[in-house]
Amino acid sequence: MNNIAVIYLNKGKFEDALKYVLEALKINEEIGNIAWAARNHSVIGRLHNEMNQYQEALNSYKNALKLFTEKNDKKAIATSNINIGNCYLNLKNTTSAIAHFKIALDSPEL
Repeated sequence: MNNIAVIYLNKGKFEDALKYVLEALKINEEIGNIAWAARNHSVIGRLHNEMNQYQEALNSYKNALKLFTEKNDKKAIATSNINIGNCYLNLKNTTSAIAHFKIALDSPEL
């Protein structure tokens, strides 16, 4: 379902994308699949970002970061920090953006 959401997202069909990713998130939370729930939050963040809803995107990326940190997925942690930094840039908060970019750059996985 997550992959179907990404396909709709790439086609610009945001309503369909949201429907599928939210269903995927619900399932992953119910079964306790933290890794996929984190990916779902990342897709939700990307979806909000594409719709210029930067605060909502930021919230989703922070949720993803929390779960990726719980799973100790270092590459995904770095990527989440980049996504969060980009949201902060779009929200005109350069101080927070730079802080998250520095975290990502300090990651040896990148």
